[in-house]
Amino acid sequence: MIGNIFNWDIFSIWNKFVIESTYSACFSFLMINYLVLEGFFGRSFGKLITGTIVVNKNGLKLGFYTIFIRTLCRLIPFDMVSFLSKSGRIWHDSISKTYVVNKDALEKEMELFYGLNLIGKNEAN
Repeated sequence: MIGNIFNWDIFSIWNKFVIESTYSACFSFLMINYLVLEGFFGRSFGKLITGTIVVNKNGLKLGFYTIFIRTLCRLIPFDMVSFLSKSGRIWHDSISKTYVVNKDALEKEMELFYGLNLIGKNEAN
């Protein structure tokens, strides 16, 4: 009734409020989701399903700063189609200098790498 008295378009105001708050809530959830999950576990839900993990060039867990940069880079428009570039890497990986690798294969490679460093050393009993 008040909208009719003052000639306000209540529906468009309500619609704008709902749409903007929905986008903001989804955006906030996704950014926090990436920061928390990749920061603590090195894996988001998608990486958990596919059996992959995000690491640095040495195959080690990332620091919070790198995860933060990686998450901010997801805001770049057309980031999701950037894998079509010549390098084949998504921008949020190439800019933050991170790699998404198979977790099982990484564990085997790390075991082999560190196992080779132990060749020739005496075992402690």
